[in-house]
Amino acid sequence: MKVLLKSAYLITGLLLLGAAHSAMAGVAVVVNPKNSVSSMSKDQVAKIFLGKTNYFPTGAKATPIDLGSGDKSREKFYTDAMGKTQAHVNAYWAKKIFTGQ
Repeated sequence: MKVLLKSAYLITGLLLLGAAHSAMAGVAVVVNPKNSVSSMSKDQVAKIFLGKTNYFPTGAKATPIDLGSGDKSREKFYTDAMGKTQAHVNAYWAKKIFTGQ
């Protein structure tokens, strides 16, 4: 019975791991190979792309580069990594520009 239970936990864990991997497979943040950052949270990525920080978690300077307006990959990035639609991001930047920030 213990072997069966351990197998069930292992299978459940593998299924959850596979589901988590496929859910995250759509977004990748690419950095220069000289940068020592190996992973970042969604919050850290969002802060860089929303101009709330100019630095990676390691302290290295971050310069976000965005795809062109209307690009499907850009829209997916905003939705998956930042939790915002392109319209929300556009409104955010319009407000920042209008207020002089």
